[in-house]
Amino acid sequence: MLFSTIHMPRRLWKLALVGTSLLTLALCRPALAQAPSPTPFVRFAELDIDNARLEEFRKAALENGEATLRLEPGVLAFHAVAEKGNPGRVQVFEMYVDAQAYQAHVQTPHFQKFRAQTDAMMLRRELHEAVPVRLGAKKSVPSRPHVRVAELTIDPAQLQAYKDAVSEEIDTSIRVEPGVLAIYSFALKEQPAQLRFVEIYADEAAYRQHIDSPHFKKYVEATKSMIASRTLLEAEPIFLGLPPASKAPAYYVSEFELTDPEGIKPYSAQVEATFKPFGGYYFVRGGQVNPLEGEPAKRIVMIAFPSREQAQAWYDSPQYREIRPIRFRSAKSRVYIVEGARAP
Repeated sequence: MLFSTIHMPRRLWKLALVGTSLLTLALCRPALAQAPSPTPFVRFAELDIDNARLEEFRKAALENGEATLRLEPGVLAFHAVAEKGNPGRVQVFEMYVDAQAYQAHVQTPHFQKFRAQTDAMMLRRELHEAVPVRLGAKKSVPSRPHVRVAELTIDPAQLQAYKDAVSEEIDTSIRVEPGVLAIYSFALKEQPAQLRFVEIYADEAAYRQHIDSPHFKKYVEATKSMIASRTLLEAEPIFLGLPPASKAPAYYVSEFELTDPEGIKPYSAQVEATFKPFGGYYFVRGGQVNPLEGEPAKRIVMIAFPSREQAQAWYDSPQYREIRPIRFRSAKSRVYIVEGARAP
């Protein structure tokens, strides 16, 4: 979107490890498609990697990333890129369903292994909690995209006007330009006038078409007085990864009859926190049952998950096993996981 040549900033880590785990990314995974609701939790890291150990770092990051995408449904995007011509300078962008999913991520065995392997490889590292401005993406990323990264400082007095203008430009680009695959715009939480961009194009030609588009030129004209400084970078993808969308969804179904309404309350208060990191959400929660045939259940709860594997992983998780006995004591239940149909 706003790129030409760039010199990548230095602030490296905290994310590196808690964010770089993020580095996994396998190209060509289905992509996000506009920011989910509620607003996702975004982390951004800037890293300097020992050039002598760069391949070792990438190997560890790939292993960790693949495990993250396979096992963590709370992860929405993992992108890592290196400054073109300076492969040890790395930027990492991670997006989670919420802060809880991020905390679950940093406690996973694969991330802890990655951290132990790569800690000595980091020459500098800085982590930022980021505030989304606009997060837009298509549903897939090719294996060899063209990536740009930018760092902008915005006049604080014109910050909201700038956000409005860039949001319109991003929305239009994603909607009308087939070659614009993703534009993630976010501010550093500790410095709200410091904005960062990660942009992914099908190829360099798609990027050139983008900067020549009427909506991009309109954006440039509208914001030229708002931008105090900018650093633009052409980047080499290390990993670009989005969670697989090919699996069918799944549903945890519980048909139950309460035997101790007071006793179930601690379970009811805690259970949602156990399944959200696995991508689960309430699909049915005790609504009225209208019997049509046969004997109806007294009460039904359905929790939707991205896949059967993730539903099972939640059910077997230490967090859920800890509270499950409360349900056993307080209700008569029949529970099962059913795989949903794939969309045509």
